[in-house]
Amino acid sequence: MRRLLRRPVVRVQTVAPVAPVAPINSYSYYLYDTGGNVVAQQFGGTSTDATGLLIIVGYLPFDLAPRQYSGAFTLNDSSGLTTSYGYPGGTPVPGGPLLITVVPD
Repeated sequence: MRRLLRRPVVRVQTVAPVAPVAPINSYSYYLYDTGGNVVAQQFGGTSTDATGLLIIVGYLPFDLAPRQYSGAFTLNDSSGLTTSYGYPGGTPVPGGPLLITVVPD
């Protein structure tokens, strides 16, 4: 299997967060296998740029087995509000699910 060393695999962008109340200041990102098990997670600070663009970059773990995975994320703003997308049984990601397929060499 080909492995990428800490290379970005997910880049989530939005032109403007929906109904912003306060500036977005952090996020959490989870990668799930087809059984709904968390195989990777990431947390960090983030913000929109001057144009309103928000970018979240997730990283692929070294030892992922070949199969399909899905991503989910939560955005947190400075007022303490959160918005979550893509979690199993939760609100879908606008524009479609975040799907990643790992293939063997």
